[in-house]
Amino acid sequence: MTTATQQGRQLRLTVDGIDEPFLIDPLSAKRGKYLTERFIRASLGQMTQAEAEEIFIESLGASNYSRMSGYYVDEYHPGGRYAQTWTPEGAVIRDPGDDETITAKFIAREAVGDEPELEGEPIRQEESEALALAAFYWQTVVGMEAVDAFLNEGGGTNGSLKALTLLQIRLGLSRQPLSSSPVMENLIQEASSKATPAIQNSSASVRLPANKRGFLPKRAHSRR
Repeated sequence: MTTATQQGRQLRLTVDGIDEPFLIDPLSAKRGKYLTERFIRASLGQMTQAEAEEIFIESLGASNYSRMSGYYVDEYHPGGRYAQTWTPEGAVIRDPGDDETITAKFIAREAVGDEPELEGEPIRQEESEALALAAFYWQTVVGMEAVDAFLNEGGGTNGSLKALTLLQIRLGLSRQPLSSSPVMENLIQEASSKATPAIQNSSASVRLPANKRGFLPKRAHSRR
C-alpha cells in the first residue's frame, strides 16, 4: 500500500515494508504544465516510450527514480556541456564522452563499464506505478486532490480514471477518459522489472559536437 502526505514543500510517499519514504521535490509551475501536456500526449499514444519515461523521472526526481528502479539515470544539460549521473545517493557531474549521443534530457540505463550494479528497492510493479503516478499528479495543477483521488481508489485503473478525470475537468478538456496507450501501460511496469529501459527511439534526439560525443551501448528493448 502506498500513502501520501504533504511535508512542507515536499510530497512524502510511503510504501508498506519500505523503511525510508520517497520525498518528492516540487517542480516549477512551468515544468509542471509542460509535463502535463506531455503526459496527455503520451496517454493518447503520441509519444515514444523513451519520451514518456522522462515524465516520470522528472516528476519523481532522478535520484528517487534510480532508487525505485535500480537504474542509473543520466541527466543532460540542454546544450550538452555537462551531464549528471544519478544514483539513489545523489549525482556525480561529468563531461559527456567524445561520441556520446543524447537522446533525451533524462536517460535511464543499466550499469556500464566499471559501474557497480544498482539493486534498487524491493518494490513491486504495482507499487512502482503508484509512486510514479502519485508524483506526477502532485506536480500538476490538481496537486494533492488528484494524488488523494488516485491512492484512495487503490491506484491502478480505478485510481487513474479518478485522477485523470479531475485533471481533465481542471484543464477544461473533454470528459471522455483518455485512452490507455501501450506506451503508458508498458512504461511504469519497466521501472521495477529490471528490463532494459527503452532509450533508443526518442524522436527528440540532440547530437553533441564531435569533441563531446561518447557511447551508450545499444540494448534490446523490453515490451510487455
